[in-house]
Amino acid sequence: MNALPADLTIRTIEQVSTRTSLGIRFWDAATDTQIRADLRVLLWPELSPRLRVPGRRSVSDIYAFHRIPGLRSVETPLPGEAADLGSPPVRDYVIEVRDDRDRFVPVAFGLTLPRPGSALYLNEIPAAGGLPAPGFYLFTAANRVTVPAMGVIRGDLVRGSDGRPAAHALVTVEIPGEPLALSISDSGGRFAIHLPLPTLRGGLASLDASPMASPLPPVAERDWPFTLTVHSEPGALAPLPGTDLPDLRSILQQAPATIRIDTASPPLFGADWAGILSYGGEVVVSTAGRSSLEIEAAGSPPL
Repeated sequence: MNALPADLTIRTIEQVSTRTSLGIRFWDAATDTQIRADLRVLLWPELSPRLRVPGRRSVSDIYAFHRIPGLRSVETPLPGEAADLGSPPVRDYVIEVRDDRDRFVPVAFGLTLPRPGSALYLNEIPAAGGLPAPGFYLFTAANRVTVPAMGVIRGDLVRGSDGRPAAHALVTVEIPGEPLALSISDSGGRFAIHLPLPTLRGGLASLDASPMASPLPPVAERDWPFTLTVHSEPGALAPLPGTDLPDLRSILQQAPATIRIDTASPPLFGADWAGILSYGGEVVVSTAGRSSLEIEAAGSPPL
């Protein structure tokens, strides 16, 4: 290979700069870690669903979008132009996220671009303690493999009025003294909440204490009471063009559903379902006498 002459002068004829209008760092709501691979993320204009742009994973595992329809003046100004960051037209877009490994429930949401300030987009769900979200949370899918040292609360939601799956419901689990855990049901009404096992109340027995004399039960025998609530309001789910998924924001804003606790005569209904999570165990919630948990969605006629 020939070396370049020492007196060679290189002159810049044209310089093109490109910036992204949107980047998303996805975050695992169960393990509180960044999701670094195997996501399919698509963006399209709300009025033109066929103009789909894939999110490309960066070296820092942030999914970034380039060549977004309608944002050329922001992303790639012509030579001599400054990026049009002050007054470009604001447009509505849709984002759809699916996991190639089926670890997370697929979601979709709408947003407007360009966004003021940072191009990094965070959803509105706060982290534990009310801190800002570290990324855009995705929720555990029903068939996800259980992570060691995690508890699992799962079930199938059905509407008691017609027996159909209660799709896209918001499910929350509250354990006293622990952050609220949540997930959403898939299109078949199935859900799973993986959560770190809570702090052992009372701690561990002293290493030199006699097992017979210790007032604390063995770790394997510890358990924690919890309450599970379901928010389901099908009439409030907002459709999005180009996808069969409702807007995630509308899922998170659904009103509480009524839960059928058992099938006795008369049946018992409640605002929540109470259970016990054991150390290293799994709880399947259901209406007593049934294999699924029956609910009456908000806005539905009485069961």
